[in-house]
Amino acid sequence: MTERLRNLLIVSILFVFVSGCQAPSSTGEQPEAVEAPAQQEVETEATKPPPTEPPTLEPTEPPVISANQDSISVGEFEFRILRTASDSSVNGMKPADMNQGDQILYVEFDLLSGGREGFERLEPVLEGASGTSMEPIALVTNGQILTLTSLTFTGDPSSYNPEPESIAWAFVAAKGAGELYLVFPEGERIDLSPLLK
Repeated sequence: MTERLRNLLIVSILFVFVSGCQAPSSTGEQPEAVEAPAQQEVETEATKPPPTEPPTLEPTEPPVISANQDSISVGEFEFRILRTASDSSVNGMKPADMNQGDQILYVEFDLLSGGREGFERLEPVLEGASGTSMEPIALVTNGQILTLTSLTFTGDPSSYNPEPESIAWAFVAAKGAGELYLVFPEGERIDLSPLLK
């Protein structure tokens, strides 16, 4: 017998018992009809629905953006990637721990909208197909090279010459890497494959 049915039966028996025990009034009047109390739903542990957990949202990866688009938006910035260029050094300098199979890879940008200084502070990382990431080692802007890590002067020739108004980050990357992504701080991923030579 369910709890609800048992409660209904008890209320019905009590009603019959209380109605039958009322004595007629001495004035000869009929007693007033008394309505049965409204049945209240009683929630018990057995009748409570099980608690529902809020749905878990799977984290979604932002879509991968192709580097050869005319316009790319990241946060408040809009830009296009002009080119990638390989070189043996950053104006005759390179990290001391750079391996024989590595090269300097420049990623050059044309900033279409947003503040130049804010864009330069983004410092995206270069991510390989295996998931390894490399932070930029230098920033080329307004005709100047700003080193972002310790570089050693080796005297190796450098042939990279950026456009005067462009912004370029330099990274160490494996020679011949065919799948590289530029990953921005908010997770935006740009596939550089279409621009790799």
